[in-house]
Amino acid sequence: MSGNYFIKNKGKIFLWLVAILLFIIKYTGYINLYWESNIMVNLIFDIILVSTLIISYDFHCKKSENFERLVSTIINNIPYPIYYKKYSGEYIECNKAFESLVKRSRKDIIKKKIEQIAENKVLSEWQRLDTDLANNPGMQVYELSTDIFTGDTRDYIIKKDIIYTGKNKISGIMGVVFDITEMKKISSELVEVVKQEKKKNDFFSNISHEIRTPINVVLTTLQVIEQTGEFEDKYLKILKENGYRLLRLVNNLIDITKIEAGYYNLNLGNYNIVNVIEEISISVVEYAKANGIDFLFDTDIEEKIIACDPEKIERIMLNLLSNAIKFTPKGGKIEVVIKDEGTNILISVKDTGVGIEKGKIETIFQRFVQVNNSLIKQKEGSGIGLALAKSLVELHNGELWAESETGKGTTLFMRLENKKLKGIKESELETNMKNINIEFSNIHK
Repeated sequence: MSGNYFIKNKGKIFLWLVAILLFIIKYTGYINLYWESNIMVNLIFDIILVSTLIISYDFHCKKSENFERLVSTIINNIPYPIYYKKYSGEYIECNKAFESLVKRSRKDIIKKKIEQIAENKVLSEWQRLDTDLANNPGMQVYELSTDIFTGDTRDYIIKKDIIYTGKNKISGIMGVVFDITEMKKISSELVEVVKQEKKKNDFFSNISHEIRTPINVVLTTLQVIEQTGEFEDKYLKILKENGYRLLRLVNNLIDITKIEAGYYNLNLGNYNIVNVIEEISISVVEYAKANGIDFLFDTDIEEKIIACDPEKIERIMLNLLSNAIKFTPKGGKIEVVIKDEGTNILISVKDTGVGIEKGKIETIFQRFVQVNNSLIKQKEGSGIGLALAKSLVELHNGELWAESETGKGTTLFMRLENKKLKGIKESELETNMKNINIEFSNIHK
């Protein structure tokens, strides 16, 4: 027989040896003192009893082995790395998932400490986790973000607990490792989806209000005309203003949808950008004065020909200026400044209005975001004007951004490239007052 047989069956062999020893002691005494016929009966009975005990023990061992094999199979099929080690640090058991995690075979893990199987860059982290567990007995949960196992950074949760014997002595440490990278990604995406859904709901709620308000005003005005039989100029003005409001809203929705779908094109030409900005600024001075706001225009150059779509530049500027007027109180000031930066032209619209919170500045250019709901209820607007303006600037390969301080005002900056279209002469500029009336339809003049 091989040595392995004795190792595997040492319990059974031990029982046989004890039984033989007891037989020798017992029946030597019987033979010397009481040689009687019932000795053989006792002997047979004892042999049957011991044999039964050994068979029962053997059956129990086989059942135990089968149970252990079942448990081992279950643990090895669990996709999460599991290990069990002595309190001194030597690994006693682990499953296949743990072997894959540390990139070591079972024979290279069992009866070895973490120092012998882990790379130096992971060693200190694992030792720290064991130290924390020793100082604070009980289930410990750690979150670890590292690239030590896979090469790319992944997120893990490690659960550890001390295992005690029946005598309440420490037997070892059991640990389970969960890779939560995908779970965190899905959770983050779900949170983002919920946020976007809320933004959309707020947006469409606001759009509904924007559509309903001018329609109600138009219907009410028509009802007054119908009842009185009179058609005065003031009624015509109300109908026109609210018609423009609806047209502006529809135009913005159509244009931003076209831009996002990639079906929006610029009609570029070589234009004097200083003249374009100045003409637009002059056209809104009356609106500013009507609201008790001072308006200033300043430029450090008199002429600068660049490639642009003047209609889209007008749309952008009217949007920036209408926002400045809406959110600047009576007695405030608006400044439009043009600066030549050499390779670029910088245009700024500065107001002394209510301002925007620092953490919300970037969100004003997002389609479904309202910076201040209470403020928007006081100042009408769909909330997509700045998103559209930013998209139009980017179609010009430019930039649009904001700087603001709550209670002191906001400055919107537009930077455009200082480039011309080759082989094309300077084009004549035409100012369309209808566009101004549409963009400023919700600002009283």
